[in-house]
Amino acid sequence: MGKAECCIKMLNILSSGRVYSREALAELLETNVRNVSAYRVELRMLGYEIVTVPGKLGGMRLAESCRFPALKLTSPERKAMQEAMDFVLAQDEFIHRDAFTSAMGKIYSSNQIPQGPGILVIDSTHPSIDSKQMEKRYDFVEECISVGRVFHANYPTSSSPRLTFHPYKLFLYDEQWRFFAYCPSRGEIEDFPLACIYGYTQGTESIAPWRGFNPEYYFDRFGLRKEEEAEKVEFYVSEKALPAFAGREFGADQRLLVDENGKNRCSLYLQGKERILSFVLSQGAEIEVVSPAWVREEMLRLCEGIRKKYAKPPTD
Repeated sequence: MGKAECCIKMLNILSSGRVYSREALAELLETNVRNVSAYRVELRMLGYEIVTVPGKLGGMRLAESCRFPALKLTSPERKAMQEAMDFVLAQDEFIHRDAFTSAMGKIYSSNQIPQGPGILVIDSTHPSIDSKQMEKRYDFVEECISVGRVFHANYPTSSSPRLTFHPYKLFLYDEQWRFFAYCPSRGEIEDFPLACIYGYTQGTESIAPWRGFNPEYYFDRFGLRKEEEAEKVEFYVSEKALPAFAGREFGADQRLLVDENGKNRCSLYLQGKERILSFVLSQGAEIEVVSPAWVREEMLRLCEGIRKKYAKPPTD
């Protein structure tokens, strides 16, 4: 058995409430005593308290607070649990996904619910930042919002490296975490990437109320700016990229079909020229834009510029 399997089996054995010596556990797990101690450490890190019982007949047992529940879920309840987990994990805005999965795994195991295959979840962390660091920043800004306090942080800007933020809302845009905040030095509400703040500290000043602030005025569920007119983008999709477009929405009213020529054709609505170009460039050679015409022209111009840069060896 692998390490994970042994940990699970050891947990099931200890859940009986009986006291087991290290030697007895090693025999049941078909391993050595030293590995039993290692499995105990792993289980403690997952939140399972394993108590040492002294004495001649002592050993280890699972703490009462960690015992699996005696009341079992009914079949409809188990089904509801599975559907609820799939629903929650599908929400890109839910940043505490790992902790939730761990907690649900304990409930699942105690009620013998098969977890089944995982679902596709977008990793909403910045590529240059560790996910744990991003979660710390998220928790920090969320805490400031909940207690109504401003925070000070370093931010890469030419005017001032240290800014004061009055945060209002965390949100997801283009698969990156951002936050709406009033910045006194700029005099208006702006959205800032969470990945760009560092050296942050909570202040004592209360967040300034902003009447009429509505985040939906700036973005909808696709992260689109509502004040800009949506534009229909049509393109062919390669076979390699087809699963991505079949399983995920990249824009509003997305439609995917096979046209009369047997090509995979997709259409969707996006707002803002920068966002449209960013989307098309991110797909590389896996899509070919059909319309609008200005996108094709801009892609030709960008590609020609890229070709010129890479046609010659790099210079110092």
